Amino acid sequence: MPVDWKDLMRENAANWLLQDAVSSGLPERMLVLLGNADLFDEGCIESALGPVERRGVFRVGRAHGHDVAYTTPLFGSPKVAMYLEVAAAAGVRAVVGTGYCGGIAPGAAVGTLFLPTDALALDGTTRSYGLEGEVVSPQQRLGEALTSACSAVGARSSSGRIASIDAIMLESDAMFADLRAQGVDAVDLETGCLYTLAERLGMAAAAVHIVSDNAAAGDIDEGTTHMLSQRDQIEVALRALASL
Repeated sequence: MPVDWKDLMRENAANWLLQDAVSSGLPERMLVLLGNADLFDEGCIESALGPVERRGVFRVGRAHGHDVAYTTPLFGSPKVAMYLEVAAAAGVRAVVGTGYCGGIAPGAAVGTLFLPTDALALDGTTRSYGLEGEVVSPQQRLGEALTSACSAVGARSSSGRIASIDAIMLESDAMFADLRAQGVDAVDLETGCLYTLAERLGMAAAAVHIVSDNAAAGDIDEGTTHMLSQRDQIEVALRALASL
């Protein structure tokens, strides 16, 4: 009986991403690093996870007594979806997305952490999986662990609904007014897909973002001082994963 093309593509994707480590798999916990690769500080991640082992495009280190995988930034939902599918098949059971979001409500101050309590998935990748337009929540225990970890490290944070869109160059005052009417406090490109697809794959998922700009306050932060929050963000994510 011929093999379905879908199964062949999943096998190929695993070989692309895991390369020689297909048989090794990945640990149960993973950081899903989101955002612009040009602004990625790998030293920040490696200092938190110690010596790291390469497994294809993934890296594996150790924090708070547990092995943790991560990969370099995934920008946009198509890449997130492929990596999640491969990671789930390789043994990952819990993921925390660490990325950036734009605030559209006053409470999401630039440079602080934002914990999405739920996500409105408006991106095309989630639509392709038949899930576009749904409001989805993080796994409850993992979401609560992120809140506790923020308090433990003294990180300034807020929480609320996030909307995941496709095209940041189409952001506008009119779009944000419509989203605010739907209870949205921030926007990004990936969280909606992360939450919906992880749920479909049987993975616990949550996210903690750095607010990089705020349209409600007219604050773009061209100097990228918000990046100073990254160490707190990573520590919060690792503490939450270790609590499972």
